[in-house]
Amino acid sequence: MALSEKNQHSERLALCQYRLFMCKLDNNQERNYQRAIQFELFVDRLDEYDQLDALKDLANTYRALLRWNKVEEIVEKLKQKAEFQYKKILNNDMVHKLSRPPFTYIAYSYLLLGSVHKHNGDYEKAIQYIQMYADLDWVKDKDEDTLTWKENFEKWAKMNVLVTKLSAGDPSVLADYVAYIESNKEEVLLSLINIIEFANRYHFNIDDILQRFEVSSLITNPKYSNRLYSQQMIEELQARFNYELAHYYLNKGQNGVGFWHLIKSLEKSVSINEKHCIIKCIGLFESFREISDSGTKLAYKKFISEVYTNEKKIGSTPVG
Repeated sequence: MALSEKNQHSERLALCQYRLFMCKLDNNQERNYQRAIQFELFVDRLDEYDQLDALKDLANTYRALLRWNKVEEIVEKLKQKAEFQYKKILNNDMVHKLSRPPFTYIAYSYLLLGSVHKHNGDYEKAIQYIQMYADLDWVKDKDEDTLTWKENFEKWAKMNVLVTKLSAGDPSVLADYVAYIESNKEEVLLSLINIIEFANRYHFNIDDILQRFEVSSLITNPKYSNRLYSQQMIEELQARFNYELAHYYLNKGQNGVGFWHLIKSLEKSVSINEKHCIIKCIGLFESFREISDSGTKLAYKKFISEVYTNEKKIGSTPVG
């Protein structure tokens, strides 16, 4: 009896920590990382149902932070636990008490593992994982929610095949990818980041593509449903979007618009304490410092001063 009460107390404490973790996520990336690390200690104390949602939310947090080693670590746990729970459900050993159809946790683990391998440059492995959530014939349920989620994963698989091939340097998929973006408005910001990254890596001209989209509105007010992207992820995407645009235009010699996007990226990165992007902005600015005007230098100095001030407040080593 005492052991049962102790376990229940531990479970309640873990659930409380889970709720606090989700409530406290904000636009400060460094704080979010520390919160994720702290909450990770409580996941195994949750009941078997809540563990799946907790691991999914942890993985998404690390993904928004671009901590790909942590994403892989958490997603491997999610995949293992989700596959085990799904077998229990098929054997009628578990009451369905999840926030979404049980198969989605397995499929989502494949999706994130595909993203990890794409980020690491292992495009063949990334495609293998994409095929695993593209083919969901093993899911036999026919309810409306299940069918909607299956359609989503099939759509995401088609998109991610194109993204992966683009990342590998295949320009033949560019037209299909742009067509996909135009019919899936919620994916425009992330999709354009993928295209601009491709252009920067392989020195490809995408002026005609950029002219087809309202770039200015994506910088200030991208439209995403909360079901797909957290506010934390959207703000990180905005910082990356401006950085990639800055890189693209500066490489083309369009210095005015290039430096404007660089300062916008630095501004957003400093406001959310996104160190990865801050470091990239510093590197890009220093590469083009000699051709920057006095106004750009002044704005750059202002934001770098903020970076050092923020670092001193939290008592860590300054960036750069």
